[in-house]
Amino acid sequence: MKEIVVNPIFVSNTKKIRQATIKTSSPYRDINASFNWLKVDFPFLHTHNHWEILIILKGKLKHTINGQCEVCTRGYSCLIRPSDCHCLHYYDENKDVQYINFTFSEEIAQKFLSLYSDYSFNLQENAILSFTLENALIDYLIKNAMTAQSLPKKEYEQYSILLINQLLSIFFSQKIFMSNTYPGWLNEFLYYLHNPKCFSLSAKALSAKTPFSYSRLSRLFKMYIGKSLIEYINELKIVYAKKELRMTQKKIIEISMDLGYYSVSSFNHIFKEATTLTPLQYRKQHAAIK
Repeated sequence: MKEIVVNPIFVSNTKKIRQATIKTSSPYRDINASFNWLKVDFPFLHTHNHWEILIILKGKLKHTINGQCEVCTRGYSCLIRPSDCHCLHYYDENKDVQYINFTFSEEIAQKFLSLYSDYSFNLQENAILSFTLENALIDYLIKNAMTAQSLPKKEYEQYSILLINQLLSIFFSQKIFMSNTYPGWLNEFLYYLHNPKCFSLSAKALSAKTPFSYSRLSRLFKMYIGKSLIEYINELKIVYAKKELRMTQKKIIEISMDLGYYSVSSFNHIFKEATTLTPLQYRKQHAAIK
């Protein structure tokens, strides 16, 4: 069978308007989540009627948002709220740039953001909500976006939602679970803990990723974070379980095993204790993908 190569569908010309609210554009109309590939700057200030995640794939651009300017290259990413006023300028005479915009509705945004409602992070401030994607993640993103763009409308939208979910998980892991007030080892450890692959490990096994013994780590962790390592890991597990129940169609037993609970009844008990709902009840009430 001949292999079909799917290339990104880039927009090479963008209508230039000085001040506007830009509406969501996508290969389909009336869609809640989509993405667009672009190769041009957009030098006029504008807002949106939707949320957006901007990701630079190639070249160098100046991103001005809410009066602040950042020089951005490959890997620069930014979560942009509907109220944010921003624009993109070429950095210099080299105009060989590429970037991708993921756009999603307020309804979809609130479903995502509610997953992180337990954490004190205000998305309504004017701060620039930028974060960074490593090269491997960018390559993964490009590959999956190229797959998604050739899908029928419903599958395209759901694929877009899943990619946005992954991007927001990375954003929150960088903005919430790390702090300039923590020592370097703790920031690295918190980032490591946020990886779902760690959820099935014991606290003692996790402590091997730090320079400290388990008992010493437990005392330091409680001092800096204000809760025990076990409590913190359990909270991360509940956040992850909520996300998987809402955004995927994984079986509950699969999610349970991902979290290191090899008994579904144990997972049900712990989840209900934290949310007042069983995993199945939670999925029925909150699922973004039916």
